[in-house]
Amino acid sequence: MDGEKYSKEKLSEMIVIAMVLGVTILGVILIIVDMNNSNNEMQKEDIQTNFEDNNGDIKNNLGNQVVEKEYKFDECVRKDNTYDLDCNNELASKKAYDTLDIEYCQYLKQNEDFLVYECELEISRSSSVENDNISYCYKTLNKDIIKNCEDNFVDIMYKDVILRFCDEENIDSDCYNSYVYNQALSKISPFENVSSIKLDCSLIKGVDERKDCKNFIKIRDKSKPDFCSEMSSDFFLKLCEEMIN
Repeated sequence: MDGEKYSKEKLSEMIVIAMVLGVTILGVILIIVDMNNSNNEMQKEDIQTNFEDNNGDIKNNLGNQVVEKEYKFDECVRKDNTYDLDCNNELASKKAYDTLDIEYCQYLKQNEDFLVYECELEISRSSSVENDNISYCYKTLNKDIIKNCEDNFVDIMYKDVILRFCDEENIDSDCYNSYVYNQALSKISPFENVSSIKLDCSLIKGVDERKDCKNFIKIRDKSKPDFCSEMSSDFFLKLCEEMIN
């Protein structure tokens, strides 16, 4: 009987020890899990704080900083629900100049005609030069701006080349377009007909000339005999006549 009593007490003691060990191990596991979660949360907070402190600035894999700017037009709404036009114009102007996208000039309000004109003029001039492409001059409908942009583009990007080319070729007018055309002409084989020239109309200067250029290619490809009558610019009318003669 004493041996049996001793065995029961021993068994009870072992069960208690096992329970204590189990609770201790479980507690350690929970502490480790909680520490990992805390570290993850701290990392998330650091990332979020870093993002906010940089005000949207991020770094690419090369370590170079890339700026993502925000233009919050909704912040121009005053507390009394009226709209702050000066705030709007400042944001619209910044976005237009930062992106060189002429469409944002249309966001300008108050003295609209003057502000839009100045914005479109500067954006068209800047974007055409920066991209070395005269087609950016034609993103506005204002003819004065187009002419100003064209002249600015040629003067900055091609003036010396154009003047030299015109002097050598004895060209009096449409010098820039003659240069563009001859550049394309120089790329075809001597055995090819002039009509096979691949002319990029986006490089052509002049609203009417650009329309004629597209018609020149389209109608020429269809071998339409009287297509010269559809030309409205002197430059392409002359080219057309030279081609059919």
